Amino acid sequence: MTVHKLRHLGWLLTGLLLWFGCAPGDSERPVPLQAREGVIDLREWNFAKHSPVELQGEWAFYWKRLLTPDSLRQVGAAPVYVDFPALWSGLAIEGKPIPSQGYGTYHLSLLIGAHSLPLALEVPDYYTSYALWINDSLVARNGMPGIDRVSTTPHWLPQTVAINLLPGHNEIVLQIANFHHSKGGGREAILLGSEAQLTRKRETEAALDFFLAGTLIMGGLFFLGLYLFGQRERAIIYFSLFSIVYSYRVLGFGSYFLHSLLPQLSWGLTIRLEYLTLYASAA
Repeated sequence: MTVHKLRHLGWLLTGLLLWFGCAPGDSERPVPLQAREGVIDLREWNFAKHSPVELQGEWAFYWKRLLTPDSLRQVGAAPVYVDFPALWSGLAIEGKPIPSQGYGTYHLSLLIGAHSLPLALEVPDYYTSYALWINDSLVARNGMPGIDRVSTTPHWLPQTVAINLLPGHNEIVLQIANFHHSKGGGREAILLGSEAQLTRKRETEAALDFFLAGTLIMGGLFFLGLYLFGQRERAIIYFSLFSIVYSYRVLGFGSYFLHSLLPQLSWGLTIRLEYLTLYASAA
């Protein structure tokens, strides 16, 4: 196989990567509703007709405090209101920037109308651990938030969790702690929608990622065999190694489906593999 033909295959693979990366999810995009001073009003939101809504805007924030729903009711200090999602490096309290390493609690009051559909949350990964309550129920967690590096366990795994929201007033409490990464806080909003919508979205993303990873691995092994038993062209072995290395990033980055398959993998190992494969695939 000539380098010219291999270049065409490379462009074809690049086109597939771009196509899958740009493949649309739901055709109807969420209307950008905003929380104000820790309250978001979704009483007019029709979950049967509309796409999932992002729980973004001004959340109440308690820096240097890990609060549960019970302790939040007893807290005496007034919260500050900050934009969420946002990295901590972009936040300031009383004019003072907060560091990327630390811990805090977010709180959002959610007003919702009567509904009959089962609902769910799509919770992304945060830097680098979190615990999430709906009313008094712990519904999702990544790792273990703590007040220092020893008591904090980092983990990254986006989740889709079924929840029970009551008509009227509901409370969301989110603890985030980070002592293991240069970034703290979060970049992506929590999505609230029907359980069927969010489950279908997650399953579609998983199917695309596994298909793409399998294609990359099979292609990489094919060209590796071609190099070992046939033409010893450097372009062939480079293309083979790129395909195999990049297949890890498809499953081990973004949606982190590899973490759900191998939950025993340590966060430290996976973050090193994530950055190592980034540099290796770009080299």
